[in-house]
Amino acid sequence: MNEMPFFSVIVPVYNKEEFVIRALNSVLNQSFNDFELLVVCDPSTDRSQERLESVSDPRIRIFHRNQPGPGGYAARNLGIEKSRGTWLAFLDADDIWLPNRLLQMEQLINTFPEEKLFTCAYQIDALGRQRQDLFSQYFSGTLPCIFTFQDYLHYSVKLEKPFHTNTVTFRRDLLIDSKLFPAGQANRSGDLYAWVKLIAATRTFVWTPEVGAHLYKDIIGVSMTAVPSISLNLRMVDELASAVSSEELRWLKKYANRLMRVAHFEQVRLKGRAESDLRKVFFWRVDPFYCTFWYAVSCFPPSALVFLKWLKARLRGVAGRSLKS
Repeated sequence: MNEMPFFSVIVPVYNKEEFVIRALNSVLNQSFNDFELLVVCDPSTDRSQERLESVSDPRIRIFHRNQPGPGGYAARNLGIEKSRGTWLAFLDADDIWLPNRLLQMEQLINTFPEEKLFTCAYQIDALGRQRQDLFSQYFSGTLPCIFTFQDYLHYSVKLEKPFHTNTVTFRRDLLIDSKLFPAGQANRSGDLYAWVKLIAATRTFVWTPEVGAHLYKDIIGVSMTAVPSISLNLRMVDELASAVSSEELRWLKKYANRLMRVAHFEQVRLKGRAESDLRKVFFWRVDPFYCTFWYAVSCFPPSALVFLKWLKARLRGVAGRSLKS
């Protein structure tokens, strides 16, 4: 195997015995094959380890950690530390890549040689239906193009993030160290924190409408059972406040408000209470109507969350149209 492959692909594994071979095969069967595949195993309680032992390929390197880390953040950080490739990419062990995922990235890298951060459209499988992410639906029919940090924040607030862990590719030399993901600081949504910090550092990224990954949302995992953090989003704003423009900071605070709102209601759903009162953590000045509405909603009894989830689905369905208007 090439001692310095073009791509290092990092897959964290914890209790994914039903899906891990499918995920690994989607990498091993890529049409572009100058890569190494780093599988980082937390100690599973199912047969994930046995499944991995059935796979033999010289491009695979397997690493083991002594204790599970929520969200796979510590596992991904270890994969970054052990990687040898020029470019890094990630795949969750219960999702898959399409066969040209790495080839499309290699072609984009050659087309945009000055850029260091890339992402692509992705397919979502949920409730028996398949759809593309809302960002790529909105930009359907466009060519690959460059977006700014402020664009990322704007569309994350108004529509949907153009990033997912399975779609991101970036140059390894962007990182000061291997601690990209907030291990020990969050059980969920730590990847969103990581991407914001990464885009703030690069200032721009390239997005392509070509679908590169397939996400299975119905699988019970971190996104359905782990509790996201409110304080991590406050820290995100605090860490970047002096490094961004005033307009970018305004959008960053709007984005943090959305993340904290989600974290608050998920904490209530999963734990029966939230770590902080939204009245105390919201950035009110940049978003007074939004903050007022959701703080009022947070005062409702937990049983009202069923209605709120329905309302959210309705609002999300018209997000693309409202953005245009």
